[in-house]
Amino acid sequence: MAYNMYNQIKKIRENLEKRGYTNNIPTDMFGKELMILFGMRKKTSIEWIKTFEGVGLIKIEEDKVIFL
Repeated sequence: MAYNMYNQIKKIRENLEKRGYTNNIPTDMFGKELMILFGMRKKTSIEWIKTFEGVGLIKIEEDKVIFL
């Protein structure tokens, strides 16, 4: 991941809030937002989601993304 994850999560969160999602975001919507914002493919967005979860920026419960 060449981007600073902490700065990117802010951008993702802001864009999702503009779309009406504040928390408990469906994982597919979160992944789509990554693909739109950064022009990535599905496989890469899945890897990013795992990385965000691994460093403790998000938590995934019942196919929902929760910002920490």
